[in-house]
Amino acid sequence: MKSGGGILERVDSRTYDSLADKLEALSGTFRNSDIPSKEEAITIITQEYLSSEEKRNYGIHACGKLGLKEFAPKLMQFLGDSLPERDIEATILALGDLEHEPAYSALETYVRTEQNHQALIALSNIDFEKTAKYLNEQIDANVKNRYNPKEEDGAKNKLLLTTECIFTDMLDKYGVETTLENLTYLKTQNPEKRKFILDALKNSIKVSEQEIGSLLEKAEKVLD
Repeated sequence: MKSGGGILERVDSRTYDSLADKLEALSGTFRNSDIPSKEEAITIITQEYLSSEEKRNYGIHACGKLGLKEFAPKLMQFLGDSLPERDIEATILALGDLEHEPAYSALETYVRTEQNHQALIALSNIDFEKTAKYLNEQIDANVKNRYNPKEEDGAKNKLLLTTECIFTDMLDKYGVETTLENLTYLKTQNPEKRKFILDALKNSIKVSEQEIGSLLEKAEKVLD
């Protein structure tokens, strides 16, 4: 693979609104070179980031958000390395964004760790039907006494936040109908659990209040 020739350092002083904007700008600097396409430029840039301890986290995010599936094997290697926690968390999420099925078993090992939030999101992106068992188990434990959308310190209920992220990704990728269908894996008659699930769904839907009400009605029927 060709080298980016330290090109990343040339743009560090600039700011960009998003990951895509920055990589677009980076790839533009390859014009009039021997690199034929923007896609190849982004691949080279991402490879350079992944090889840099300082830039690695950014490269990991690029893999997931830009759907760079060719880097999935490299991300799998990162799971077995002694990397900083933030890089492990980014790697877990990136493998989920890539829906990399071979990573499922490895990601399951993070469910009962400090990376539970990232693991549940990633696993749900890969296979929600299989992951629902973990989500059901944790929601059941969360609402065992009484569901509270806030933690004792006033912060949002952590599992509620995780579930919101799962539903947000699902809605973005598959739309409302598929998301509602997936609620069948969370069926429950427990009123506290139903409220938890509906709260998470409500906070994930980016539509008008009227449309939210209609969707929540449909969701309640699915949960029956």
